Amino acid sequence: MFEHSRLIRQNYHWLTESLDPDSGLLSLLFQKEVLNSREYEQIRLSCDRFKKNETLLSIISRKTSDDFKEFQKALFETLQSDIVDKLTFGKFKIKRIMNRIMITVLFY
Repeated sequence: MFEHSRLIRQNYHWLTESLDPDSGLLSLLFQKEVLNSREYEQIRLSCDRFKKNETLLSIISRKTSDDFKEFQKALFETLQSDIVDKLTFGKFKIKRIMNRIMITVLFY
């Protein structure tokens, strides 16, 4: 099982409520070739946001680690960086926190 699949499973309830698939996220994932046309349409045609998120998470869980990184980038690009914070692996989270501290120090 992929590490990102475990992260998604551990945060599943929160993610189904927090993701905004209609913020341009789905189009961006299709453009980045993370989603194929069948997957894109399957999610897009789901009846509500919760179902869209369930389907999207199910698909992303089965994708490669590189696709998951593209998913994280797409979340940033659609202004959903709070979700990326929750889905960051330990060593990358430390690096990200250090980058924030360094940026904070540089601006003071």
